[in-house]
Amino acid sequence: MSGCVVQVWFEEEDVEPGQRARFHILETEYPDYEAFLEAVHADDLICASRLDTHWSPGERGVRIIHRRVPMAFRGRAHLRSELPVWKIIEEVE
Repeated sequence: MSGCVVQVWFEEEDVEPGQRARFHILETEYPDYEAFLEAVHADDLICASRLDTHWSPGERGVRIIHRRVPMAFRGRAHLRSELPVWKIIEEVE
């Protein structure tokens, strides 16, 4: 999968008042953000890989992917999304 990478917040019932909801970085099957949002709006089943990342120790603003976790969700679970502001790169062994 090498589609559009998005930062997504889901509706989380376990978030305490005053706490910020967690976001997830997802690699989707969609070619661009507009296509992803159309699928969300249509309440499609969206397949993606959650990218588990960590900060690069040597570069500011760079997140390194260390694991991909397959997942799927309905568009209605989407609370908010945006394009990530970080550079996201593959981990090099």
